[in-house]
Amino acid sequence: MKVTNRYDEHKADFARDYMKIQELALSDKQLKTIEEWIDERIQDTFIQINESKADCDFANNWVKE
Repeated sequence: MKVTNRYDEHKADFARDYMKIQELALSDKQLKTIEEWIDERIQDTFIQINESKADCDFANNWVKE
């Protein structure tokens, strides 16, 4: 990542920060969609975890105990 522009601290302004607000909203929507997809399919999905990774902390309960 490379910083190309720096702006002084300010309250979010829809006109000035539209693109950033749009990016954040899209990212949030994508994450929610992925979470919903996982929740719907996690019980029916087979995932094989390599033994060397079995002790890792997996999100979404991929490793069923």
